[in-house]
Amino acid sequence: MAAKTTVAAANSQQTAAEIAYLTRAFKAPTLRDCVDRLAEQARAEGWTHEQYLAAGSGACSAALGGLGLPRLYQPVPHPLVTTILK
Repeated sequence: MAAKTTVAAANSQQTAAEIAYLTRAFKAPTLRDCVDRLAEQARAEGWTHEQYLAAGSGACSAALGGLGLPRLYQPVPHPLVTTILK
């Protein structure tokens, strides 16, 4: 029984490290901050993976919207066509 507990703890630590790495790579600190809370809620309410992903994405979207950013990427204010005159 102790071996199962040790393996489960190692898997949990590995998963936490992977989530920390991925949220840094995606530059998603909001997701990193709410992942534990959402995971507990998902387990308690029996969410599917899709529901969990939607909740995490919604948290990130809400954080970006709270910053007053209308869109993540803005169009470049340069003309689309440029010409070279000799």
